[in-house]
Amino acid sequence: WICLEEGPNEDGQPLVRDCSCRGNAGFAHLSCIVKYAEQKIQDHAHASRDCSNVEHPWKVCPNCHQPYQNELSLDLVTKLVSFVETN
Repeated sequence: WICLEEGPNEDGQPLVRDCSCRGNAGFAHLSCIVKYAEQKIQDHAHASRDCSNVEHPWKVCPNCHQPYQNELSLDLVTKLVSFVETN
């Protein structure tokens, strides 16, 4: 869904999953989730001027539709703040 690689990526980031996905579903690298969320924001910006829900892909798994939890949630919020500050 977001990431098709297995195991650590070229930067050594492990696969993570802190949502409600089960089995093999939901695993992705933090960098892959960030790329997905950035693309969703850009797609949303081109389609609408409404910015009320731009944080959704940073907070909710697109597979199981449950909020990310624990350290992954904190890492994604940090990446969202960095993205907003630079764009």
